[in-house]
Amino acid sequence: MPVIPPLPYTRFLEQADTCDVVIFSGRSDTSIAIETATGGAFSHTAMVVVAPDGTKLLWQAAGETIEVDPIKGAKHTGAQLGPLDATMRDLIFGFRDAPVYRQLSWDRPADLTDRLWKVLTSLDSRPFPDTWKLIEEYGAGAYLGLEETTGPMFCSELVAFTYQGVGLLDDPPPANAYSPTDFSSTSTSSLRVEPVVGEFAVDVAIADPPS
Repeated sequence: MPVIPPLPYTRFLEQADTCDVVIFSGRSDTSIAIETATGGAFSHTAMVVVAPDGTKLLWQAAGETIEVDPIKGAKHTGAQLGPLDATMRDLIFGFRDAPVYRQLSWDRPADLTDRLWKVLTSLDSRPFPDTWKLIEEYGAGAYLGLEETTGPMFCSELVAFTYQGVGLLDDPPPANAYSPTDFSSTSTSSLRVEPVVGEFAVDVAIADPPS
């Protein structure tokens, strides 16, 4: 893997914008299983969302409850939103995941927030599959081209499906064909989300653990 330049955590919070992605490498058994099954260096994908009121959020699919989702007004598993800063701290310090930030530079349409919010509200609370179902769904999409996006969704599938919903990603291949590593610069897939300003390892040294 090429050397990824660092970016201070506070700079990340300032620069993060709608549809930027954060990819994580993890240490848990599940993370290692995902990285092994997909042949990549990353096990989790999330997407930055700027809400209509300007609040920065993180959109992801997870099997755990993390932060209060502003759409539901409560914590829940599956597809979920959470405050960007608080959610990042939970992932970094609680789950011990190492984040890499991929910043997009593109002309965001004036109606992007409205279009995106419709996609998010339609997917929010979609269940998260167990590890074996996740690997099965990914294999069906990546190796057989079979779409399985009506049931539980894993993290990179959720981001890909959201990208497709706002016109950032073609379909086919189906959303369940994408792994977390497909959202990194090391990907050899056909993923195209250019132009990209850069890819940065988020320097969490000055980020405090969640209270």
